[in-house]
Amino acid sequence: MSRLQTPPITWASTFIVVGVLFGGWAARGDEVAARQRLTGYSLVQLRSHWICRDEITLRRQLGLLPGLERQFHAARREVQSMVAEYDVYEGRLKELQETGGQLRRRLDQDNLSVSVRRRLDKDLRTTAAEATEIQDKIRKDLNGRDETSFLTLASVRLVNARSALALALLAIDRHTLDMNEKYTHLGEGAELAEALGAVGPLERLGPAEAYDSRERRRRLDRLSAEVFSDHVPIYPRSNLFRLSVIVGDQTPATFSYRGDQPHTMIPSTLVQSAGIELDASKRPVRLLDSGLKRTISVHKVTIPKLRIGEFVLENVPALALDSGGEDLGAVLGRDALSDYRVELDPRRLDFHLTPLK
Repeated sequence: MSRLQTPPITWASTFIVVGVLFGGWAARGDEVAARQRLTGYSLVQLRSHWICRDEITLRRQLGLLPGLERQFHAARREVQSMVAEYDVYEGRLKELQETGGQLRRRLDQDNLSVSVRRRLDKDLRTTAAEATEIQDKIRKDLNGRDETSFLTLASVRLVNARSALALALLAIDRHTLDMNEKYTHLGEGAELAEALGAVGPLERLGPAEAYDSRERRRRLDRLSAEVFSDHVPIYPRSNLFRLSVIVGDQTPATFSYRGDQPHTMIPSTLVQSAGIELDASKRPVRLLDSGLKRTISVHKVTIPKLRIGEFVLENVPALALDSGGEDLGAVLGRDALSDYRVELDPRRLDFHLTPLK
């Protein structure tokens, strides 16, 4: 039985082993350095693709879209159902009023027997009772001027759901455009291509998938047509009607509509959140608040873009309220809507704009 012999270790074999190890360490170091260069471009790895932050935000918004769509459609169906119920009640109330008038005219006749008069009187009381019940139902549940009615609460949910979906749709369009511009710019750089090659032969620059498919575009266009229409849901607050608008396509805001107010007013908090320029070097203007019998300070500003449904108002003059007028909130005045006919329907809680030109 022969003993197993270990081959002698030579300097040549030692150099080969060390060379292999050193080469592996060097390659690993090159890969790490390449990854650091890619992250320096604000790229994040998603499987075999390196994607930019705009694509990350785009993917997040697209993931939220189905839930936002369901909430919007559910809220809209709820309001539409209540408005349809109101129409049914209103039609029935008109029938009862006509029936009541006929019964009273018959009761005014002198030649009625006692039994007939009793029957007509009973029918009149029954008709009046049903009419009263319907009026109470409309007043408590379907009154568009009552802040606590079921219709108002449902419209508030619709306003909020519609605003959330509108913001998501605008963000999707904005980040899709920014993403494409970002990748076009990055794709022109030789250093980035070199870094991608160093991290692996299968690594690619984003996008990670095709976001401009025909099916997705049709869906986004359909949702945009539903959300950005000439009809905007409203709800009552403090004897005014409020609606959701978007400032600069990114900042949501709730405005009260006042047809008797010539000026559009915005609180200072909205000025800051929307990034509206305010020239602090100019002295504020004193404005009389006749409702509360006080004088408040305002700055004249310009809102670059104000989106109301399908309409985008540009360079809207407004008065920025100081801290003493914050309680007035945002008010949409006649100056912003001078080019539109405004139709406000409290029964349906609907705000409709029609261009005058």
